[in-house]
Parts: sequence; structure tokens; C-alpha cells
Amino acid sequence: GGVYIADYGNHRVLYFSSGSTIASRVYGQFGSFSCNFANNNGSCGAGSPSANNLNGPTGLYLDASDGLYVADGQNHRVLFFPSGTTTATRVYGQGGSFTCGVRNNNGSCTIGTISANNLYWPMSVSGDSSGGIYVTDNQDHRILYYPVGTLTASGVYGQFGNFTTGWQGTLSANTLSSPTSATADGSGGLYVADNQN
Repeated sequence: GGVYIADYGNHRVLYFSSGSTIASRVYGQFGSFSCNFANNNGSCGAGSPSANNLNGPTGLYLDASDGLYVADGQNHRVLFFPSGTTTATRVYGQGGSFTCGVRNNNGSCTIGTISANNLYWPMSVSGDSSGGIYVTDNQDHRILYYPVGTLTASGVYGQFGNFTTGWQGTLSANTLSSPTSATADGSGGLYVADNQN
């Protein structure tokens, strides 16, 4: 019965317990409700990406074990927080590094080419019945699918199955333009909000 809210401009996620309108937990600001720095350095100042901070969170997904996935848009990553903790234990889109936050990370914390291992402005996360997740990779114009337990995508929507292409340029049943969200249904279908189309 609790509620999670992605507070984009304050670079945090707030948790409100059932029936309360006052947040009892904060993600991305080292537990401080009075800080709102992008990539908080732990002292209420601007810093670099870590497992404890956020930069423009946009989308949230709660899995069956109450683990929280956060689309950390401006850090070009998705963070996973186990139930009840505000320190992430898993990061998607940055080669497993919590200290990188570059678009299309080439594996060395610098901007590279698009691949199955990186992201460029993820906006939402959703899950399927097998524990896998779908990530809306907005600026790479695709949706990535990650099977449970892996940081490398195994499926891509909007790119004709190709992990190394981005903008395709032609409107079709196989292309996307800046998608904002995707949701799986109970029978394995996927609905996508194809924003710029």
C-alpha cells in the first residue's frame, strides 16, 4: 500500500508508507530530505555518480520481491535497490560501474557507440512474469529487454533486432522515435508509447 514517487527535479525518489502523505524514505540523497543535488556527494553537494545518488530519475518499477528499479535518466543508467535499502546493488547501462554516468558508455566510462550494454537517457522500466525487465532507451530510440540476472540486453525493439543502430529514420512497424514507456501484459505482449511518432 506504499507509494513511490520519482521526484525528477530534486534528483530523488520518495517513499510514502500506506496512508501517509509524508515521505518516510528517500533515495538518491544519502537519506537527507533537505538535499536536492544531482549526484549528491554525500555532503549535500554536487558530485559524481554512485550507488547512492541520482540525476533526474524518471521511471520506477517495483518487482515481486519489492525490489525497486529506477530509470536514472541523466546518468544514462538503471539502478536496482533491494527491498528496504537506499543503496543500489546493480546498475544497467554503465558496464556494471556505479561511478560512470555517460551516454552509450563504451565500457571505459567514455562515450562510445550504441550496444546491448549501454543506454542513452532511459525513461522507464517495467517487468515481465519471468523476472526480466524492459528499459525504454529514449535517445537510442529503442526498448531493451534484460533477462533476470543479466546486465546485457538480449532483446531489442525498434531497431530491427540490431543492438548497434539508433535512429532508423523511416516510420514503420519496426522502428521507434524517442519512446517514453513500455509495459508487458500477462501473456507476453508489449505495449510501447512511441513518443515522437
